[in-house]
Amino acid sequence: MSRPVLRRLAAASALLAACAAALAHDSWLSPGAEPAGPGLLRVELAVGAHFPVRDPAVAAASITRAACVEPQDREPRALLPREEHDRHVELRARADAARGVACWAELRAHEVTLTPEVVQGYFAEIRPPEAARQLWAQQLARGVAWRESYRKFLRMETVPAAAAVDGAGLEVLRRPRGLAMEILPVGTEILQAGRPAAFQVLLDGRTLAGQWVQMVSERHTQGVWRQTDAQGTVREALPFGGQWLLRATHLEPPVQDSQPWRSRFATLVVNVR
Repeated sequence: MSRPVLRRLAAASALLAACAAALAHDSWLSPGAEPAGPGLLRVELAVGAHFPVRDPAVAAASITRAACVEPQDREPRALLPREEHDRHVELRARADAARGVACWAELRAHEVTLTPEVVQGYFAEIRPPEAARQLWAQQLARGVAWRESYRKFLRMETVPAAAAVDGAGLEVLRRPRGLAMEILPVGTEILQAGRPAAFQVLLDGRTLAGQWVQMVSERHTQGVWRQTDAQGTVREALPFGGQWLLRATHLEPPVQDSQPWRSRFATLVVNVR
């Protein structure tokens, strides 16, 4: 085979991989790199294929709702877009990150059409159930194109080392917030490196069994995959301190070929001591 042909094949393979990664891009919330001032919380909404590396940011208009809570709060505090940057959207809330805080956001639905080759790479990124793989194989044999409508749901929790947060305060930070899909820390203990931690996946407020969850950090970019148990829970002793991203994608098959597949992407960023 000639070198020009090999180069074209390599370029095509790279393009397909990039397309699959683009669909499987994660969106996440994290504390701002710099403080916003007394009584103000800065949060950054970023997207990327390999956490924590960021790609060009989404538009602030894609955010449909966002809020935060401190450990003592009875009601959420508004989290509002403030400024669009090249690699993130800056949001702010009247809250004090030094006390510990949890935030969440929902993004607007988007629709995409994918080639069969890109779907194959996409499946490798999200690990859908076998039933979904079989249905897609049947659709592909019938010549049905892949169409998908996806939504994204984001959470973050940060508890600084100096914060005096007790179990009751952590329970407030870790409550479900009514997102269509969300990943939550479980329990009333501070997350610490090397100590077992539990996380739960909820779908429409109900525990989701059998869901694959990936956990990645800057020091552990390949991450680890765990599947939720009957209570929708995964357990893992995260080996390093710092920020970790937990990610999960729930794929919902169409009833008819004329309908799109539907998916929900959920992320959780936590700070491990």
